[in-house]
Amino acid sequence: EEVIKGLVGLGIKQENATSLIEFIIKEEGNDEKLNRIEANIGLKEEVNKLRELIRLVRLYKAKGDLIVDLSLARGFDYYTSLVWEFIVYDENGKRLPSIAGGGRYDNLIGIFLNQQIPATGISIGIDRIMNVIGSSTERKSYARVYVATVGNVLDYSLYVANALRGAGINTDINMTKRNIAKQLEYANAMRFRYVAIVGEREQSSNKLKLRDMVSGNEELLDIDEAIKVIKGE
Repeated sequence: EEVIKGLVGLGIKQENATSLIEFIIKEEGNDEKLNRIEANIGLKEEVNKLRELIRLVRLYKAKGDLIVDLSLARGFDYYTSLVWEFIVYDENGKRLPSIAGGGRYDNLIGIFLNQQIPATGISIGIDRIMNVIGSSTERKSYARVYVATVGNVLDYSLYVANALRGAGINTDINMTKRNIAKQLEYANAMRFRYVAIVGEREQSSNKLKLRDMVSGNEELLDIDEAIKVIKGE
């Protein structure tokens, strides 16, 4: 009601303000929300970007849910596109305060550098995260495998990374446009033991090229075979 009063105070008719709030808070799935936005408002290009983002997040098979929330707003006016928050629930299902948030801002950096540099950013609440994960300071093992990509194989590289992670192998993945030489240089600097190289040829055969960063040996393997090699089986 207070929000509606505020909108009316800005000169919006009462019935229009009420319809807008009802449009925003209606509970439904992501696909239904995006279809409704496209049908009633348009914004086809932006809606398709959201659909692609949701598709890629699903490929990661991340634990948790990605929810399109039309009521979400951040407390700064420099955001120019999507904003997001990360929320968690306690063991009783009670929602806790958000642990991180951010968004896209196309103009903020330009204020300081005199050139437009589109960017995204996120702020993290360290205290809140520590409250969620507990006070354990046990050191976790680092990623053992780096998935390097050659060409337009994002979907397949995510599939490979998820298969390795599903087998209990800590895995990192290239999300840059670096060429394969730069990726191998990075993997060597970060001391990954193995690099799983995937390109269009590997994708078409449902395989990967596994490179041992110690010996330099490379083998073309099925994913299950690669898992056995990495685990030393």
